[in-house]
Amino acid sequence: MAVTGTDIKFYHSLAADGGDIDTGSEIITATLNSFIQDTSAADSESGATKYTKFYIKNTNGTDTAYNLTLGVSSFSLGDDYFEIYESTGNATTESTETFTRAYGVAHTTGELSGFEIPIEFEDPTVYTDIFQVGDKVTFFNSSNGARLGNATIAAVTSTLLTINEDLSALTLNDTYVGTVIETATLAAGAYKGYWLKQVVPPFSTEQLLNTVNITCFFDPAA
Repeated sequence: MAVTGTDIKFYHSLAADGGDIDTGSEIITATLNSFIQDTSAADSESGATKYTKFYIKNTNGTDTAYNLTLGVSSFSLGDDYFEIYESTGNATTESTETFTRAYGVAHTTGELSGFEIPIEFEDPTVYTDIFQVGDKVTFFNSSNGARLGNATIAAVTSTLLTINEDLSALTLNDTYVGTVIETATLAAGAYKGYWLKQVVPPFSTEQLLNTVNITCFFDPAA
């Protein structure tokens, strides 16, 4: 039977700050603090950078998930921001890993005109760390995280994104667009590690319902 969405599961790592997969500790989606813990008042005041290691596993017994991609698909409500890094090993601390470049998300503020679409970033000063020419991006529905279309970046500023593909047939205003990590394929029983980086600027505004969405897509057949 082909891989379904329920076969792709998220898990914590064995150690609090990293290590191998802990298949006895599944991350339950849409559950408060299942993924990361609350940010303390002290962290909100002084600022902090925190890393959480997690894994994605294909629990299907026989079939492969193809073209698996992973990205942040919505903003957090607070002043903090999140990025995803691909892990290259099973290190117990992020400082001993070798990371790929950071990934993030922007919000579209208008429709695609030709190959250009206006965008806004949660923190415009870090846009060159999030989007770079040649990056593959996915447009997400802002309500349910559904994938609307894929493209590659031709040019980017803090307010305008230029893509190589013609997606004019799609309604892209008020959507999220995020760079995605491509894991290629995930065979039956295989898993892959990632790190979630949370940056909390000093004197951050408190948001009791602060959330971030991490979205995973795959194709059930080659």
